[in-house]
Amino acid sequence: MRKAVVLSTALVVMAVLAGAAFAAEYDRYERGYTREEPSSLPPPPPPASSSPPRAAAVPPQTHMNYGPGYVGVQLGFYEPNDDWRDGLATYNTGFAFNVIFGNRLTPFFAVEGSVGYFGSKSNVYDGDLSVLPLTVGGRLIIPNPVVEPYIGAGLGIYFASLDEKRGVKDDTADLGGYMSFGMDFWLTPRVALNMEGRYHWIKSRFEGFNVDLSGWNALMGVRVLF
Repeated sequence: MRKAVVLSTALVVMAVLAGAAFAAEYDRYERGYTREEPSSLPPPPPPASSSPPRAAAVPPQTHMNYGPGYVGVQLGFYEPNDDWRDGLATYNTGFAFNVIFGNRLTPFFAVEGSVGYFGSKSNVYDGDLSVLPLTVGGRLIIPNPVVEPYIGAGLGIYFASLDEKRGVKDDTADLGGYMSFGMDFWLTPRVALNMEGRYHWIKSRFEGFNVDLSGWNALMGVRVLF
């Protein structure tokens, strides 16, 4: 009887100890799993930056970058020469305009063509003069980010019409030339305010006599790159 009690007691004690060991091991396993699991995984990625990636720096486009073409429009006045012998001393200040198409080949040089008009009237002879120049030329430029002075020159065909009540009425087409100087005031990298003085040399023959049609154009306009 005593042996049975002792054996039963020993079995109970062993069962209790085994349960306690199992519970301790289970608790250690559970705590170890939750604490050691993150270290067994790869590290989390770094937080994404809130700022966008920087783009490669691109130099700004400016009017001094050679290559771009341009178009210009100019309006102003025509002041005839005052030569009494074969000029236009009796003619008044008139209207003038130019439409220009060009290309800046280098920062210092541009080629351009123009289609224009200038005209005048005479109160003495009740006359009317109209000239349409078609010219091709070039400009030498002093590069500058804001204000660019230049000089230019060119040749072309000048279509002239003269109508005077004293008996002269004729149309001609003659070779002539011009010289110009001016400034571009760049308002933006593509748009400039333009001021120019342009002198035309042209002599035409109307109904058997020569007439000097030379004179100044004082012009203002805009130049736009494209």
